Amino acid sequence: IVPGGMSTTLSGTLANNVTGTIQLYGADFIGNATLTVANGFTNDGKIVLETASNGSSGTLNVGSGTLTNAATGVIRSQTAAPVNASNALNAQVTNLGLIDTAQDLTVTGTLTIPSSATGLMVTGAGALTLNGLTVNATNILNQPVIGGTGLLVTNGTSAINGGQLHIDGRDWNNAGDLTISGRVTFDNGVVLTNEPLATLTLAGTNATPIAQGTGAGNAVVVTGVDRLLNW
Repeated sequence: IVPGGMSTTLSGTLANNVTGTIQLYGADFIGNATLTVANGFTNDGKIVLETASNGSSGTLNVGSGTLTNAATGVIRSQTAAPVNASNALNAQVTNLGLIDTAQDLTVTGTLTIPSSATGLMVTGAGALTLNGLTVNATNILNQPVIGGTGLLVTNGTSAINGGQLHIDGRDWNNAGDLTISGRVTFDNGVVLTNEPLATLTLAGTNATPIAQGTGAGNAVVVTGVDRLLNW
């Protein structure tokens, strides 16, 4: 546990097992809680980042390498009280487990969903802001799902690399360069908005790179162009 007002650095090897919890919680009148890990590691347990009512937050920094959230792992962004603030994960992240954005979470690296990933990957009512999303998943019968009701924001470079992805109920704002060469399926009223100066490229041989799933209201909005595509 790293409480508010403290900044801790780990230079050795870190492993968080199935029963372990790494918790960083900001505190009122004291400040942010920050943990810096020198090298990438695997999370099999829980990582909890928490904001306080005054906006102080939890921040996890990974200096080099990749933070791998294993199939049993949970990364949870939460808050002690309703507040307009975001917890931060400054790392390259490979996700096979669950990211729960009960509170807004900013990932300053790329979130990668690997080829073996299946099932629910993201949930929660908070926004998830990424500096890139890479999806390599290939399981057609049990596709990875980015769910929840908060906003998904992608900056930087993102790619659906011939893989499969479901977006369920979470609107998506692309503010970077997004290439879809696989298939993305929208469920339950998802709106993908391509922001001004952003690029959306449909590539590859997939005849339906953006597919209509369950529910109504799924759409793609290209900002700055008088066009709304429904299907």
